[in-house]
Amino acid sequence: MTVYLDYDPEKDFEEKCVLPIRYDTLDGFAYIPDDEYREKFHPNDFGIEYEDIVLIKEIMEYLESHKEEINDLCVGYDWEDRKIMDHGSDDDN
Repeated sequence: MTVYLDYDPEKDFEEKCVLPIRYDTLDGFAYIPDDEYREKFHPNDFGIEYEDIVLIKEIMEYLESHKEEINDLCVGYDWEDRKIMDHGSDDDN
C-alpha cells in the first residue's frame, strides 16, 4: 500500500512533488521507495523540511501500527484471494 504525500513547501497549491510512502505487507515495514522518490524530486528542489520529516515519520508509524488492517485491505482487493474466498479453496473443486 502506498500513501502519496503532496509536497508543496511554498504553499501555493502547485504540485511540486508527490512523495510516496509505501508499506510492504510481505516484509512488514514502511519506507520511501528510492526510485520513485528520485523520479519525483528534481535537482532544483531544496529538500524536505523538518516538519515534513515529522509528518512522514508519523505516517510510517501509523502504517506499521495498522499492519493487520492493511493486510486485510490488500487481501480483500487481491483478485486471486477474492476468488478463493468467494468459491472456496482450489482444493474444493
